[in-house]
Amino acid sequence: EGGASGAGVGFKLQKAPDSSQGQFEVASVLAVDFSFRHLDFDEVFAAAAVCVGLLRHVQQVLLDRLGLPMSCVEVELGRGSVVVCATIYGDAAKLEAHIKSDVEGLLREIDEGSWSVPGIEELADRGQGLGLELRGMG
Repeated sequence: EGGASGAGVGFKLQKAPDSSQGQFEVASVLAVDFSFRHLDFDEVFAAAAVCVGLLRHVQQVLLDRLGLPMSCVEVELGRGSVVVCATIYGDAAKLEAHIKSDVEGLLREIDEGSWSVPGIEELADRGQGLGLELRGMG
């Protein structure tokens, strides 16, 4: 699995849908890591509205672009400026191909929308930007 440890393709054991017997299935997992180079993790973490807003915004952009339900995308923030680790459950190969087909558009949508997160303007210089970049993907 990827997540906070880094991007990659992996597998996760999860309860099968509609399983009353406790049956499990193997789900394909794609981890995608982004970095906001011009944000400070401690400042973002201390500003709850910014922290929650960034998490929700990145998750919503991925959900919308990939056409997935809420339960299929988990997002975490970590250190290293601000590292965003997104874990996406589904057909990893198809998800990766979809993201790679328009990486620049995805980054632009996340970056531009991040400026609407309440409080972010106090933590970042609009002239310098947020420094969003894709760090890795399985």
